[in-house]
Amino acid sequence: MVRRHASGILPRLQLALVAILVTGGFFSFASPPTALAADQMFPSSGLVVQLRGPGARSAVQHARAVRSLDPAGTVILATFDSPRKAAEAQRSLLGDPRVAGVAPNVQRFLAWEPNDPDLGKQRGWLDQINATQGWDITTGDIGDPNRAHSVVVAVVDSGVSPTHPDLIERLTPGYNAIDGTDNTADIGGHGTHVAGIIAAQGNNGIGTAGVAMDVRIMPIRVVSNGGEIDVANEIAGIYWAVDHGADVINLSLGSDEYVQAERDAMRYARDRGVVVVAAGGNSVSAISYPANYDEVIAVGAVNAAGNPASFTSRVSRIDLAAPGVSIYSPGWDALYGNYWADVFYSNNTPVSGTSFSAAIVSGAVALIKAVDPGAGAEDIRTILTTTAADSGAPGRQAGTGAGILDVGAALRAAVHGQIQATWTRSDSAVASGLSSRTWLWGERARTWEIEPYSDSQHGSRLVYYFDKSRMEITDPLGDRSNPW
Repeated sequence: MVRRHASGILPRLQLALVAILVTGGFFSFASPPTALAADQMFPSSGLVVQLRGPGARSAVQHARAVRSLDPAGTVILATFDSPRKAAEAQRSLLGDPRVAGVAPNVQRFLAWEPNDPDLGKQRGWLDQINATQGWDITTGDIGDPNRAHSVVVAVVDSGVSPTHPDLIERLTPGYNAIDGTDNTADIGGHGTHVAGIIAAQGNNGIGTAGVAMDVRIMPIRVVSNGGEIDVANEIAGIYWAVDHGADVINLSLGSDEYVQAERDAMRYARDRGVVVVAAGGNSVSAISYPANYDEVIAVGAVNAAGNPASFTSRVSRIDLAAPGVSIYSPGWDALYGNYWADVFYSNNTPVSGTSFSAAIVSGAVALIKAVDPGAGAEDIRTILTTTAADSGAPGRQAGTGAGILDVGAALRAAVHGQIQATWTRSDSAVASGLSSRTWLWGERARTWEIEPYSDSQHGSRLVYYFDKSRMEITDPLGDRSNPW
């Protein structure tokens, strides 16, 4: 659930936006809803129609297919050619005396959790991002024979252990940008932790579960044997990943230098539908690139209490945040081999940093790509930031951006679309300026409800429910006596 408690009236009440069906059309807003295609705004191409009798099937004669759902034949599923056609049909059917009720054929999801024994050790950060609510919708498995491959996340890092039991079945061929080979074995352990957070195999009875447990990892090694990362190798790795089928690129790396060629690589990815996610940086007062490029989804870190982590950058451009302190996940070390822990075995330091926050968000992006493969970087950025939960105080915060990742809310928005409406009204002059009022509608809580309404010609009305709403009032003089 989106938890946004800004000042204004009715911040916590569930509001209903009513469309009264008197003339067969919807109520018109003073300005249109946010830019979403009609097919996205209506959740289904099917309608569940309740007829007043079995002889009333002619009411849905324009449907592409009709199926009875009850023995009497009075509850039917009418399928249309598109969600747009279904929306038009619903408006018509609501005014038909043969129809007792109609609703979209919305989805329900199984309440499911994987059987991985270390899931409890992940519980804190998984619950913080509402991961299990997202898994009720998808774990990243495509399940569509018409699509060529699973979602692929390129991990541009130190490599990934090719033998880790929680990752061995999740790896796809990668690239060593240092020597041009396909040797992407981990040389430091960082990349294995990142990959495991994103896509550790779930429900396999061992270890942990990744945020997107059924997607694939493309390892791109850019860290040298000495631990250095040349920006040239990073750039080469990004181009290789884009050209070899990556859907998402995770960059858990950065520094404070702007490099135009690096930014051009980000644009190359974005323009080809590949979403780039980058760590916001672990220095409070330093800007970090590539996170600071507009083409990238930039991620800060929060602690277990949901507050900005002590190390997360407060000056980089941050879109949203995710847990980043002591993240329990698969790891690898040259001495100890494969393991699961919330520390690096090599030096017993915590698995903490915006690197791992970025990995969590990359997993969420991969899940969105699984349900909406056509979603681009800006679409996904909008979904993530508008469904994020507050970090500490309401609204945007330095270091955490729009708030904390909410996987469940983001996937519901991706599956059902987001119906939002915002309009602004300006009064006449108040002293030397204007007082403006803006209604902001929150996440849609339910899809559609048909309710009795005696003032309507047909005795019913169509209602949209929104989870939260607020009115923002701008008075240029800060006049608290202003009645608005």
